[in-house]
Amino acid sequence: MIRILITLATLLFASPALPHGYGVGDLIVAHPHSFPTAKTARSGIGYLTLMNNGDAADRLIEVRSPFLRATLHETVVEDGIARMIGTDGFDIPAQSRVTLEPGGKHIMFMGLDGDPLEVGERFLVTLVFERAGEIEVEFWIEERDPDAPAMDHSQHGADHSDASSAMEGEVKAVTIVLRRRMQAQVEVPVLALSDDLAVAGWVYGNHGGRAFLRKTDGTWALALLSGASLATSSGLRAQRVSPAQAQILLAQIHVAEGSLPHAQSALLDRFQGTLIVR
Repeated sequence: MIRILITLATLLFASPALPHGYGVGDLIVAHPHSFPTAKTARSGIGYLTLMNNGDAADRLIEVRSPFLRATLHETVVEDGIARMIGTDGFDIPAQSRVTLEPGGKHIMFMGLDGDPLEVGERFLVTLVFERAGEIEVEFWIEERDPDAPAMDHSQHGADHSDASSAMEGEVKAVTIVLRRRMQAQVEVPVLALSDDLAVAGWVYGNHGGRAFLRKTDGTWALALLSGASLATSSGLRAQRVSPAQAQILLAQIHVAEGSLPHAQSALLDRFQGTLIVR
């Protein structure tokens, strides 16, 4: 199948899944993906999450893709019957998130015409916003089975074993540091990595929170413990994180925590205040 093939995305995530995210202006585009289609299908469907960390609303108004046409749709239920309707855009209020997901808002990629979407493929799409402008993102075709490692892209046509091993090493190193400094066998259900920065969620019994770590001269060190603030742009910027890195980390945190059971993800906000670790 002829598609635009892209090298391994630089945003890797240390959870059982490897979601990906992008930033433009105050917006974060998290986990753009689609599912495989039948050989006879004439269209595919795209999903993603849009996070607006700014003080002004924005709107997704156009999608450009390698297919014949890409349109925005919503699923509505009238008199107990669900049907899709086209729309000219999706509003993204300030300080909010909008999720395109099965059974709701979505993107239709029209014109497959015998060239189906297959697990492991990727293609580039340009999203156009009223305020933030344009951003190019990569859609991954993922397995529908919820029990499968849907975001494990190690088998997508290239040998990424070296990158996967390196990532596993970073995950292990951060987890070890966090457990040693907290002097407890804490669970680390979430880990976001961007260069020499990391945000890890931690759970210990009925307690939980988030930790911020830095890597200096090849060694990870715990910088502070906090809760909800480490899942916000302002909280990360307070730790001298650049806007670009903050967007990357927030996209990773959003997607990774979204895969957790609600009871566990709620614990990550429980830690009150900020504890600087020396």
